Amino acid sequence: MATYQSQEQSLTMNALEVIPNKQYFKVLSTPFEANKIVEYREEFPEYFFYAHSGSIYAWQLVENPSHALQTKFKQVTINKKNNTLVFNKVVESCFIQFFRARNRNITKVRNSSNWELELKSGGQDFNGFSTIPLLTFCFHPLYSIKSDRLVLGLSVRISARYKFTITEQEINLKRVDTRDWKRDEQGKITPFYANVLKFVQATNQDYNFKKHFDDINKESFAYEKLVFFHQQFNSTVKDNLIFPDGLKIKDFAFYNLSNSNFGSSVISKPRYYYYQDRTARTFYNEAVKEQKPYSFDKFNGEPINILVLTPIIYEGSSDEFIAKLKPVMIEMFHLKNVHFDIITADIPNQTYIDAIDQKLSDKIYNLAIVVVSQKDKEAFTIPTSPYYSSKAKLLNQKVPTQKVTIETIRKDDKILTESIALNIYSKMGGVAWAIEQTQREKIEIVIGISSTIDFLKNRIIGFANIFDYNGNYLIGDCSYLSTQEDYLENLRQYLIEVIKRVIEIKGIEKNEKFRLIFHLTKEAGKETELKAIEFSLSAFSDYQIQFGIVHLSYEHNLRIFANKGEAEVSRGTFVQISTFQALLHFGNKTRVPVLARLDQRSQFKDIYDISKQILFFSHLCYRNFRAANVPVTIKYPALMAKLTYELMQVPNWDPKQLNRIKEQLWFI
Repeated sequence: MATYQSQEQSLTMNALEVIPNKQYFKVLSTPFEANKIVEYREEFPEYFFYAHSGSIYAWQLVENPSHALQTKFKQVTINKKNNTLVFNKVVESCFIQFFRARNRNITKVRNSSNWELELKSGGQDFNGFSTIPLLTFCFHPLYSIKSDRLVLGLSVRISARYKFTITEQEINLKRVDTRDWKRDEQGKITPFYANVLKFVQATNQDYNFKKHFDDINKESFAYEKLVFFHQQFNSTVKDNLIFPDGLKIKDFAFYNLSNSNFGSSVISKPRYYYYQDRTARTFYNEAVKEQKPYSFDKFNGEPINILVLTPIIYEGSSDEFIAKLKPVMIEMFHLKNVHFDIITADIPNQTYIDAIDQKLSDKIYNLAIVVVSQKDKEAFTIPTSPYYSSKAKLLNQKVPTQKVTIETIRKDDKILTESIALNIYSKMGGVAWAIEQTQREKIEIVIGISSTIDFLKNRIIGFANIFDYNGNYLIGDCSYLSTQEDYLENLRQYLIEVIKRVIEIKGIEKNEKFRLIFHLTKEAGKETELKAIEFSLSAFSDYQIQFGIVHLSYEHNLRIFANKGEAEVSRGTFVQISTFQALLHFGNKTRVPVLARLDQRSQFKDIYDISKQILFFSHLCYRNFRAANVPVTIKYPALMAKLTYELMQVPNWDPKQLNRIKEQLWFI
């Protein structure tokens, strides 16, 4: 692994290395039996029970348990390297028990490996609510490819939760309107950030709250707390942990990068190309204007017709916005023949539908702009929303739409106007810029699979976008939205169709070698994604297909600091934390790097190359002119999944219609 590090930055991970006094120790074990582990936990609360690989492992959590385990448990030797997950669980459980034995409030974060410990100091009381500081920690079994040894890491970071200290009735007595606040299933107001923000604004506490919020969210503050807890764990915690068989923690070690376990490197961002492969060293919006967009020839001389749908009460503001947008479309994207037609409606007494029918019979439109207000978005349900009904109607006619809120267009913001223009150009099928091509011996296709959450908070799965290795958007297919129950079969059938289409598009001959890389937003399930990929690839035995499966996660506890949190981490910073795992940082004031994790069954195993691919794909988001912090391989299918699910709430709308514009970015 490359160990080059920018001389301007001293990097640190928020992970302490847990160094034990020995590599082997004994625990108890018995063959796994269904439901037995629950019985054991109830009968022997002084022990921890862990099911893994056909066995139930057990070890004491107290120095002298009052009861011995049944004789069916036998002693077995745990090897740190060969029994990694068991070793990790032993250390984690005993660490947690240290705090529980002292009556500290510690909880597991739902659907996560993280734990939260309420801290006794560092919070702040406001008039009506308080902030509760939390220590969020996680144990990570990592693997050093520099020293060929297992590394047990303990990631540590500071976070906070909020708590209202007065009742809703008392909040109302302060003349704070809570009727539109977010609530839980019992109808009680929740201390979500949005509610807290409304409360402090209404009670004239927003300045003090913002100052406190900014202070505790500084990277330098997080680094200081990391140093503090490193000292506390070594001085107060490690010698009081109770482990089985004489196991102890010698040290919670804390080192900068590079060290004997991990190094860091910086992957350079890709070069941008504009019309006729020109390049420019300037801001991307200026480069598009000066060099012309990459797909200039697509629209050169062609008439561009854009329909604008606006409530009649916003007609003047919409006119003013179009007057600002039109020169941007002409000057930046060189659309010399662009025309706008405006339709008004008396919302909510009228809909756009009849007017759309009339306009579409008179003229062919490249795109429609739909003006809405934030209030309208919240007031209408999707089935009754003028925006969604008109969007569904227009998509049936192969006309993509661009939603803008009246609040946005009244801001008179040049950057926002340029971003909207970029969205419009991209949705019409334009390409503002391309990135450099990495030459490959094999044809390589990237398939991004993502999901969305429905209104009942159920996960809906089944959308994928297909990209060429150099970032070209090939297809965004609209497979049927799937629940978990029918996900496997739907994904299998969908992948077969996708691979068929890839073979046709790329002209791949039988027996030819090519590579498929799957980017997933959830970990590949053995009975879902892995089985679907295996089944689909078996249908193409006449081809030599190499595959890689990578999980891209932002829901983890690992962070990277530059210069003790005083500087921004360079975009493209790469830290390989095991053979198949790496952190990739996107800079630009982002706090959470992406954790890229290759499934070990992947045939393609180059995590550096995968990380470079992820970085390059983050430079292809056409939602604005800033490089994104999420690669389009997972951002685009997530957007597609969300919008399609919402459109499915519109009466009589058929999602198959989207396949008519599958080569356009209609969903961004």
